[in-house]
Amino acid sequence: TSAQQAAARQVFMRLTATASERALQEEIRAFLVAERPDATRLPRSLEDRMEVLRDWQARCHEAGYVGRAWPREFGGGGGPAAEQIVIDQELAAAGAPEFINVVGLDVLGPSLLRFGTDEQRRRHVPAILSAEEIWCQGFSEPEAGSDLASLRTSAVERDDHFVLSGQKTWVSWGQFARWCGVLARTDET
Repeated sequence: TSAQQAAARQVFMRLTATASERALQEEIRAFLVAERPDATRLPRSLEDRMEVLRDWQARCHEAGYVGRAWPREFGGGGGPAAEQIVIDQELAAAGAPEFINVVGLDVLGPSLLRFGTDEQRRRHVPAILSAEEIWCQGFSEPEAGSDLASLRTSAVERDDHFVLSGQKTWVSWGQFARWCGVLARTDET
């Protein structure tokens, strides 16, 4: 039937770039030739490396290559997700350094966009995108690792905040982070 054929067509993804996506590919390739730090020559000192990578993410954000599909009102580009995919593919193909605020970009920024208040979004999302503020994650715990079923850290609501009790280990980028996304139980059951 025609309804089945229409449904089948939706299953198949488009594998060729549109004219605007090809133009974006050329644009980012030119940017990378001019701006990309040599990933093989990054400073050895973690602090110096962090500054180079923070600057790299900030320049990419300023050029419109970080958060391309995130809402414009919170510092993103407001474009389609396909454009961010094109950008990410070109960054990877060029061997560009990874963005330093990966926890903010991959986990906490999207969580704030989905579940945060507008005040939280305005406060945090632009700083995540630009790497002005680095986020870390508090997931792993002693004797549990990243097994969330064994999570012991608790968060008890008090007035307008939560009181945390517990311990986290292996907090990636914790020494550079201003903010931490913590997984905690809010219900004992």
